[in-house]
Amino acid sequence: MFVIIILSSFSSAVSGEYIVTPYSNEYPEDMPGVDFSGADGNETFADLPLWVQVSEIVCLIFSLFAIIKYLPVLIGKTKTYRKNPKRNLILDYISENPGATLSDIERSLMINRGTLRYHIDILNSSHKISIMHRGNKAHLFYNSGRYSENQKKAIVISGNEAAMRIISIIDNNPGITNKQIAVILGVNKGTVTYHIRKLKEAETILEEKAGTQKMYSINSVLSSKLKN
Repeated sequence: MFVIIILSSFSSAVSGEYIVTPYSNEYPEDMPGVDFSGADGNETFADLPLWVQVSEIVCLIFSLFAIIKYLPVLIGKTKTYRKNPKRNLILDYISENPGATLSDIERSLMINRGTLRYHIDILNSSHKISIMHRGNKAHLFYNSGRYSENQKKAIVISGNEAAMRIISIIDNNPGITNKQIAVILGVNKGTVTYHIRKLKEAETILEEKAGTQKMYSINSVLSSKLKN
């Protein structure tokens, strides 16, 4: 607003002249005593009444004063927003630990939950991070374009203890079957089938058929990340 005021004031003063025109054309052109030929002439800034000149100069001075006074404050707030150490620390943690939850960050960085939520809200609203919900947990990702939505799902799913064990088994035994995984875990085949389906949907694992058997291996794109 201050910038608009100063520009309008400055431009009117610098231009050096004003054009006087009729207020409106609401009267008939043939009305006696009324001149419709246009402006009578141009008036320079110096020709204006003293009070008009003074008001223009005072307005200009106050506009300059306002900019000088408040611009550093606005710049300072912008820098504070961008360079908030605690917020950057949280963002760095999310970047290094994709899929981290609020509890993970709270525990690792020793930041209380209220302060953490405040910074997370700002990071999310400014599109620095994205949030993926699974159950009652929110998993956070740095918006770098590094992971697709399916890859994010895979990382979130791998946080499930049973899924992590299955991933580990498949990674150490490429080509293993559903039945063999169930034997190693000591659980029924239906339980393994459930987790296998979820991992396949998230493109965490790959399925290859050999006759009537289905063999599984880790998606190479995610292998190094999911083993960590």
